[in-house]
This record gives sequence, structure tokens and C-alpha cells, in this order.
Amino acid sequence: MIQSVSRAIDVLHIVAAAGDWIGVREIARQLDLKPSTVQGLLKTLQAKGLLDFGHERRQYRLGFGALLLAAAVDPMKKLTDLSTPFINKLSEEFGETVVVMTFEGGHCVVVQSRASQHELTVKPPPNLLPVPNPADMATGRMLLAWLPKNERAKFALDASTIADIDKARLQGYCWTENINNSGIAAVAVPVCAPSGQIVITVGCSAPLHRLTDSRRACMLEHLRAAACNMEHALSGTGDPCI
Repeated sequence: MIQSVSRAIDVLHIVAAAGDWIGVREIARQLDLKPSTVQGLLKTLQAKGLLDFGHERRQYRLGFGALLLAAAVDPMKKLTDLSTPFINKLSEEFGETVVVMTFEGGHCVVVQSRASQHELTVKPPPNLLPVPNPADMATGRMLLAWLPKNERAKFALDASTIADIDKARLQGYCWTENINNSGIAAVAVPVCAPSGQIVITVGCSAPLHRLTDSRRACMLEHLRAAACNMEHALSGTGDPCI
């Protein structure tokens, strides 16, 4: 690995996660590098059009060059390509419904899914359409856990749901059981970018009677392994988790 390239990419991730202007010292703090080292990386990225520099603010944000690179990518196709081998494996292992969800245009949408082959099954929502009530799904709740609290308002969440969402964020997974007397249980985990920003959630769901305690524990273990492997794929580094 070329250290300077790796550090430059880390800088881009941090600036992107900031969402707006960010200063040299804050980037240096997050990377645990000297400000002078970070300044050199920033100036190089600025010269290539990947960052903008605000002379009055003395801070940086993503530049037009970075936006052009992003525009050349179909995000849904990339997320589909990323998740396909892992959800295929989960579907084969458990024979239950598997769903991948993400944010798109301010909505929670299903990227792709695999339906259970059982006669009694959980039918996933349509792909690439806004999910009307994402908090009714474990994958939706896991996504909402990453939203700032002021942005959750449009989803009309009650106090109990908010508490469950906050708990899911802390523990790193979300269990749901019999929401709206559905008779369904589900578990979901997040998949995050190197910056820590959530990218997708992946979850499994099944009728309550098919999810024993031991099966639930096994399902969560395999979901976490799949999420870990997807995060490694996103970063382009590291060995498989399992």
C-alpha cells in the first residue's frame, strides 16, 4: 500500500463525512497526523480539483472534481454489485427473506432482496421504491438510527420506536418482533463506509415460529460477518472476516 495515496483517500472520506467545510486541524486530529502533513495532502487534492478551499474560512470541502467522479457512478448498481454475493449466501444458509436497504433521495429504499422459498414467507417491499413505513422493518430502523434526530421527524416515530432505534445504534444491530401484530421477527445490521457513515443495512426476516433463540443468534452472527466482509470490500483492504 502506498502511504500517501492511502492518507489522501482518508482525507477525502473525512471531508465527505463532514458534509460541509472542515479545517486542517480537525482533519489532522481525526487522522492523528501533524497539521503540516495534512496541509500538504489537502493542497494536492485541491490542485487536482477534488477539494475546494475557502480563503475566508481557511477550510476545505469536496470540489467539483470529486462530484464529477461521483456522477460517473450509478450508486444503486454499485450497492447491488457489492451486496449480491453476500445476500445470496445468507439466503442459501437460512432459507429466509433477506433485504438490503439504503437512503436514496431522502427516503429509505430497498436495494435488492431475496424472498424465502417457504410456503409461509415474508414478502419484501419492491426494489428501488420508497418504503412507506421503514420503522416497521428492522433494516429500516437500523437506517433511521443513523439519522440526526431532527431529520427523523418526517417519519412520525413514537417514543417507543425512537428508544428502540437509539438502542439499535448503540448495540450495532436491530431486532424487531411482531410489529403491528405481523407475526414476523427480523434482525438487521449496518454496513458502514471507512468514514463511519452508514451505506446500507442488511437483514433477515421470518415468521416468529421459525426463529428459535439459537437460530436468531446464528442469524445475527452470519449477518455481522456479511456486514464485516462488505465493509472490507468498501475499503478495498483487509482479509475476509470469515
